[in-house]
Amino acid sequence: MANVFAFVETRGGDVRKVGLEAVTAARQLADKFGSEVHALVFGPPGIGAKAAQIGKYGADVVIIVENASLANYNPPRALLLVWEQA
Repeated sequence: MANVFAFVETRGGDVRKVGLEAVTAARQLADKFGSEVHALVFGPPGIGAKAAQIGKYGADVVIIVENASLANYNPPRALLLVWEQA
């Protein structure tokens, strides 16, 4: 079965509530299909420590990308970082 991915939004070096809500919604969908939830967190250095709480909202796997260029919400930059790793 395919995994369910949730993008966890961050701003100013903090995880936003809407990101945690996305993980909760992903958990509900994953449970319906017998899948895992993979949460994607992009943010500045140190965001990983603040993202530790995401598992409590239903993420089975938390993928963290820390980069200084992600201090402010920047989806195009996050996409480029993923592309560079592929």
